[in-house]
Amino acid sequence: MPNNLLYFPYINLPQNEWTMRSLIYYDSVGTIVPDEYFYSPNLYEPFMADLVRENLVVPINPIHSLSDPFSLVDPFIEFVSRPGYRIAEKRRRFEHYNEAFRINGRKFVPSNINGQKFNAELLYRLEILGLAKRSDGNWYNVESITAGYLMSYLSNIIAKKLDLLPATDNPIIPNGRPYHKQIGNPVEEKRRREVLKGVIPFPLELDLRKLSRIKDKHSEDISQLRNIIEQIAFDQKYDDDRLLQAKIQELNHHKAQLSSKFSESRIGPIIFGTAMGLAGAVYGYATADHWSGAIGGFPGFANAVYSALQIEAPEKIIDPYGMKYLAILEAKAARA
Repeated sequence: MPNNLLYFPYINLPQNEWTMRSLIYYDSVGTIVPDEYFYSPNLYEPFMADLVRENLVVPINPIHSLSDPFSLVDPFIEFVSRPGYRIAEKRRRFEHYNEAFRINGRKFVPSNINGQKFNAELLYRLEILGLAKRSDGNWYNVESITAGYLMSYLSNIIAKKLDLLPATDNPIIPNGRPYHKQIGNPVEEKRRREVLKGVIPFPLELDLRKLSRIKDKHSEDISQLRNIIEQIAFDQKYDDDRLLQAKIQELNHHKAQLSSKFSESRIGPIIFGTAMGLAGAVYGYATADHWSGAIGGFPGFANAVYSALQIEAPEKIIDPYGMKYLAILEAKAARA
């Protein structure tokens, strides 16, 4: 299973639980972004701009990612032109909605697509078929069901080429039949989703800059977390909700133990304070009327103590339950 996610159908990730869990769980999250956004980042919504700035989301230019964008045109046009697609019915519905699009602007986001995501020929041919119409600048109004298939089509192709897992936080095809909401076994995805909800509680407000730094520093711990979660997702015995909830409780118990250790491990304040406090403490030991004072007076003793404490620091703990990364996040990145 890929460790990197590709979000679709929108440019901006929503500011919700799904996004935060995805940012925490996967190594990276990508999103398909039109060319103009790379030169004008002010086009992003504020939350998305923060995610891009902190390197938590990777913008992907689809035209640059594909060797031959034009090759995508014919297969999709053939798909929407087949008799079973009922193109005449969709064309009539789209014509009926055109007035609503003109009144509401971009309110109907799933059907408002930036043309820079595709080869121009594709949208031109959809216009000829009566399924799309240019609206504002690089934006096109696209018949809603066709728009859903179009973004899923593009996302799956890019995901396959870049070894990403395409996923979305909501179905984008109005008839309730999403086109690859997420590639993979839906039963396994359900188990994965339930475990992640159980071990990553919300509301959990995270400092995005700290989250980015912790992810960079603890890549092995993220892999360990994923290994544990994926073992549960692949195990059919966890279709029994009682077993699944018991497992979640077990993981949360270990996470709480680690969180407690992390919150208590302020080496400076608890033991010696700052580096100057460490030196002062050594001086205090050296003046004490006890044989241990001689040890405290030896040159380099402070460094030896500090090194030993670093070895014993909670960050060095080997955690077979995979909860260390989450415990570190809650202790160091959660906003009060």
